[in-house]
Amino acid sequence: MRLPILFVSAALLPALSVGASWVSMGNGEDAEVFYAADGMQHFNGIATAWMRESFFQPQTAKKQGYQFDQVKVRRLFDCAEGTAGVMQAAMLSHGEQVDMLAFPYDLAKQTLQPVPANSFVQQVMNMACARPEAPFVRNGGPSGD
Repeated sequence: MRLPILFVSAALLPALSVGASWVSMGNGEDAEVFYAADGMQHFNGIATAWMRESFFQPQTAKKQGYQFDQVKVRRLFDCAEGTAGVMQAAMLSHGEQVDMLAFPYDLAKQTLQPVPANSFVQQVMNMACARPEAPFVRNGGPSGD
């Protein structure tokens, strides 16, 4: 029996983003930015990587109105095209998840956009795309905070 991709993605998010070996990339305008050293995968020109932003001030979700101080995002990269999108995202407040988004691979791939030059996202894309290629591991990624 094949589970829906959205369900599988949603079920994996907490396990993948918890316990990662987070490496600081420095401060952006509103947050300190990290990437998960053990959360990158690369196969057939497609790469994924986990990033985290820890905001200096609480942020408010525009439509929903909740506040969060951290976001963990699993990015999808097309290495040949230099484009990126979001596969999964979790918004947290004081370490507790307050919202989550998960997109099936096919939908995430359709929404890829050019990566801004000299951005944290470009740096992570370059690292993820430079990794040796290996088949994706279903539960691969960050394993603990």
